[in-house]
Amino acid sequence: MRKLGLALIGAAALAGSTTASAVEFKGTTTGCLSLTSAACSPTTPSTLAGLTFTTGSFDQLTSDGFAGIGGVFGNMDTFGFFSQDGTANNYAGDHFTLHINFTMPGGVTGPDFFADLIGSVSGAGGVGNGGVNISFAPSTQIFHSSAGDFTLHVNDVAVSGNGAASSITGYIQAVPEPATWAMMLVGFAGIGMAMRRRRNPALAQLA
Repeated sequence: MRKLGLALIGAAALAGSTTASAVEFKGTTTGCLSLTSAACSPTTPSTLAGLTFTTGSFDQLTSDGFAGIGGVFGNMDTFGFFSQDGTANNYAGDHFTLHINFTMPGGVTGPDFFADLIGSVSGAGGVGNGGVNISFAPSTQIFHSSAGDFTLHVNDVAVSGNGAASSITGYIQAVPEPATWAMMLVGFAGIGMAMRRRRNPALAQLA
């Protein structure tokens, strides 16, 4: 009976830890390309030697505390787009600043992401060879809002030199509250104890 009680407590704690109300995240992005490592003022659009960033917008609801941005093929909700026209250029040492401005939920001060541009494109007329890699560092930040604390992650981008648009994707994920972490630990401990507990076999007694 005790084993069953521990298992039920653990299962309830784990179930409660994964329950999260849906939160709507809505906003726009701006960004700028720079020849130096210093952060630049975001503009729309921003172009550097044939590489162009175009602003993006997003409107997503979280499901179980998670929202993918641009994760569905054909979904235009992104953090922006890059395209390269094939102009010969070596981007090593160039930089990009992405600014994400939230309009929902309230209380968010839009975080900035900084990226190095690595690679080169040679060719002309939109028929380029090679490409440009845009690597964000750090790619993950925690931000605060009226709906709670969340992790915001931006994926690295590979841009080809053939003029095709490459979108910036990522995700938003709820940060568990301390009470939730405690519930999870209690749940795991309860299940572990229930699994380890074994009833000792009855010993035969001699008359």
